[in-house]
Amino acid sequence: MSVPARRTASVVATLAMAAIAISCAESPTAPVKTPDAGCPIGAVAPLGVGEGPALARVQDGCAVRSRIAIPLTAVIDMNDAAQVLGRDATGGWVVWSRAAGKRVLTAPQGASTWQPLDLDKAGRVLGTAMVGGSPQIIVWHPDGEYTAFATPREPAVAWNDNGVVIGGKDGNMVRYSAQAVDRIQATTSKGHSPIARYVTSNDVIVGDYWEYTQRGVFRYDHVGGFKSLFTMPRHEPAVRGANAAGQILTTDAADPTGRDRRVRLWNGTTLNEIPGMSDAVALSETGEVLGIGTVDGAVRILTWTATGGTREIMERSTQSTAPIALNSWGDILGTVGSVPTVWTWAPERW
Repeated sequence: MSVPARRTASVVATLAMAAIAISCAESPTAPVKTPDAGCPIGAVAPLGVGEGPALARVQDGCAVRSRIAIPLTAVIDMNDAAQVLGRDATGGWVVWSRAAGKRVLTAPQGASTWQPLDLDKAGRVLGTAMVGGSPQIIVWHPDGEYTAFATPREPAVAWNDNGVVIGGKDGNMVRYSAQAVDRIQATTSKGHSPIARYVTSNDVIVGDYWEYTQRGVFRYDHVGGFKSLFTMPRHEPAVRGANAAGQILTTDAADPTGRDRRVRLWNGTTLNEIPGMSDAVALSETGEVLGIGTVDGAVRILTWTATGGTREIMERSTQSTAPIALNSWGDILGTVGSVPTVWTWAPERW
């Protein structure tokens, strides 16, 4: 395979081209699915190892997502277009789909280390690299080439499908967009520095900050500026997701050992606990929550919706399972044992 060319461009020019490209490569519209589809906790009968055909099915009177193995050795993200970011049997980073097979990501020129982070709906991959001792933001494109952004002081943290990248380190925040490169000087009322964690599809930055013994959660945009939303007074607080509807997913624990963990969802005015969940993984644009909880003495993958409540998403496997990502179709990426797996309402896409 020939080595793809390296593109060099300013952050502004690069993201301007990216915004144009993504407008021509929209993912298919997610289907309308029953929001409370799934099985109430404890309602799923056990199945044997390896069972779960790639066919939509109903079990014990409740809809069950189809379980499909993904031909990779490790996975870290997926998008709405049924593409998965992960490693193949050679140990290399690839983007895989059933329709197109594998697209190999190549190491940036001169990079001592590099790491893909996120996959957008157009199939572009955001990552970071160390080149000459300095961090760079890297975007791998569907045509096999990659772009190295101007070296930032703050490494990339996350991005959205509009081509807006956020970075952050030691309380500094930076926002890269097609319009500008903004170094965001924001502090809390008591002088503490915020750290960016997510940028939503409507370009709102969500993150957190330490304020003495509590961690606060904030939102930031160009119109409203910095706004502190709520605090998490318990131990091990973390922001686990945010969407354009203004919802923010959080977790915390009762003490430093992680005892009595809970998952809560901010709806714009209040924090509400997600029943049955002990840890959270992702929040979709439709408001669906993906997490885990203990059911009948074992850790299970769970989802939550406002109309359906907390549900088990799959058959009981005798192997350990772990969720990794959730998309707007309700597809769930995870593992069964060591096997990368997708649970889906639309198996024909996979």
